[in-house]
Formats: sequence, C-alpha cells, structure tokens
Amino acid sequence: MARRLSDTLKNCLCCMGMCHCLDSDSSSGSILHQSQQSSIHTGTSSQHTPSHHSPSHHTPSHHASSPENAIVAPLHPSRSSDETISSNESVYAAAQQWNFDDGMAQDDPALSHLKYNKFQAAGQQRQKWIESSDEPGCPVALTTLTFADLRRDLKFAEPAHRTLSRVLKDQVQQLGLPTEESAYYEFDHGSHSNVFSWIGHTGPGVISINEVFRLAASNTPRMAFVTKAIYEYKFPMESLKHVFVIDIINKNTAHFLKRRLYTEDNGLAWPKRHEDIRGFPPRTWESGTAEYEGLLGTQCGKIISYLVLGAYPRGTRRIARIVSWPIPPCLRFDIEDISI
Repeated sequence: MARRLSDTLKNCLCCMGMCHCLDSDSSSGSILHQSQQSSIHTGTSSQHTPSHHSPSHHTPSHHASSPENAIVAPLHPSRSSDETISSNESVYAAAQQWNFDDGMAQDDPALSHLKYNKFQAAGQQRQKWIESSDEPGCPVALTTLTFADLRRDLKFAEPAHRTLSRVLKDQVQQLGLPTEESAYYEFDHGSHSNVFSWIGHTGPGVISINEVFRLAASNTPRMAFVTKAIYEYKFPMESLKHVFVIDIINKNTAHFLKRRLYTEDNGLAWPKRHEDIRGFPPRTWESGTAEYEGLLGTQCGKIISYLVLGAYPRGTRRIARIVSWPIPPCLRFDIEDISI
C-alpha cells in the first residue's frame, strides 16, 4: 500500500503539467471545457437573484476550465492530478516524497514583501473575491449543480451511514457537534476510477473530504461545485460551518505545510516518523495572518474558496480561520456569516 501511494505521488504531476492554474485563478472560470460537449449540467448560473442583505452578484467567466484533480491521495498509480486526498495509514510514508516543485515553490522576487510569496498573494486574492462583491476578476459563478445531476450523469449512489474516521470523530466532538453515526452520511463515488472520484462525509454543519480526484481532460464539474451539491443533498447550505480536508498529500498543499508552515522560523517542526501525535496539537490561523493567507493560497485553499464562491453570494460569507495539524496532515476551514 505504501509503495502504491508513493508511486501515485511521483505520477501526480500537478495539473498534468499545466501548473499555471495554481499560479492564477483567472484561467478557471467555467465548469466544463467550453470547446467540448457533455451531458453533465454545467451547474453554473450566469445570473442569480441576490440575497436581500447583499447586492452582490457573480459574473460568469468565459475562460476554459483549468484541470482540477486530486487532493487527497488516490491509491491508483495511473491517476495523475493536482487534487489528491487520502485517508489511510500509509500517508506518512508517502509524505517523504513531498520534495518537489510545482511552480508555486519558486518564489517571485516581486512578491518578496510577502512572507509566503505566491501562496500568500493567491490567498489574499481569493479572500477578496469571497468577502467583497466589488473585487473584480472573480472566476467563479454561483452553481446550480444538484445531487440529482450527479446521480443522473455521474451515477452517484445514495449515501450511507458509516463510522467516522478517528480524526473527524475527535474534531466534531471538540466542536460540540453530534457524534452519533446516524447524523453523518458517507459518499463513496469512483474509488477505483481513473477519471473522477469523491469520497467523504457530510453531517450537520460539516463536510469531510477524504479523497477527491478529477482527471484534467474530463468534462466533469468542478470539484468545489460537486462538493456543494453533495452537502446540499442532505443539509441546507446556510448550515455549513466547517470543511475538513483529511490526510492531505496534494503536492502543492503538502509543500506549503511541510516546507513553509511547519518550519523552525515559525517555531514549528514537521513530525518525525514515530513521534507522538500529542506533541503536535492543531494550530489555528485567523483571518488577517500571513499563515491564513498562505493556506488559502494552496490548492486545497482554492477548492474551499471556490466552494464558498459557488455556494453563497459574494460578500455574505467568509472563511474566518484555518486550522492545521500534521499527523495526519489535515486542514479545517471555518465558514461564517460575514455579518458576525
């Protein structure tokens, strides 16, 4: 298992070599490639009626979709993607392959005033798009994609009640959320697919992303829009408070965590192989800190930012804080009403 996961990381070439999508959000406006036809609904609303408390509106982009792929680790060596996420016991071994360069790793001298350089600049821009309807250039429109669309066109199955992972169970307990298994739904789609997968849980106020993968050349919707449709199937979007990304091995995000965030300069260290997890408690990074902005600028931050942009009128919600911990490498994004 560890060997397969390691091979996946080696083959997981960010954006299949199209790393510009990590440097800039402007190239990724629509859900489907404009030049291709698909039976899948785009799930993008070109216009919408703004909420009574916000005059904001999204302007749909006319750019072709950038490839969105794996964020949590798929255990398929043939899958090559930039959105890979995995919940398994081999993630530590895989993390040893995290020494890479995806384009974001090389600092831009013009951004030397920012502690986290390109990551921080990208995070600052995404935060502006989320929190202000006046910020120009937002590439994401509100999505109308539904779970019915996913069932019809991607053959998603009905979710089932399953036992929560240890990480998620501990977290929901600490957050004062329900802990009984019956409150949560597990979605398991495409676990053996080389094209598209989404594996995770939803519960009252919670999304937990355990594995997502989207082949760069596919016509499937944005992973952020799929995530929104999955949550909304059982719970109203107004209730969403926390989004977890579990066991991260996405190259872009992993680089930031290990090489930029958990460093001696920050008074932190990346865990050694057998160190006690209790020595590495969660760290909370509030909005306005360089660390928050850097995390929002990662590929994981991009997906959660696009989830918020696709689900709520701009200027009505914010990502208030991001919580990180390295064993296993996970992130939690806390979403709040902007008026709070």
